[in-house]
Amino acid sequence: MFDKNTTDAHLANLVKIEADANALNTLIDRHSGICYKIYNKYFQNNTSSLAKDIEDQKDSLIYQAAKTFNPEFGAKFSTWLGNIITYACLNACND
Repeated sequence: MFDKNTTDAHLANLVKIEADANALNTLIDRHSGICYKIYNKYFQNNTSSLAKDIEDQKDSLIYQAAKTFNPEFGAKFSTWLGNIITYACLNACND
């Protein structure tokens, strides 16, 4: 496992380049809370299957964020992930 000093950018790079499952699990542990906060914003008190489907995608959305994250764009990983989660929620609401 990685320690708390390992940056999210480094972990995302390990996921992208080496398909490192431990790095992905560390990102999931660190950022699941952000995902749930965003889910609650869009699906507050919603127990529909739509809300559950989006929540079930959390790990794959974190994986997608890691695979597409580029620190050279100047964003933090949490911001990048937050945008991906937000767009997933918006798309689900509009379907």
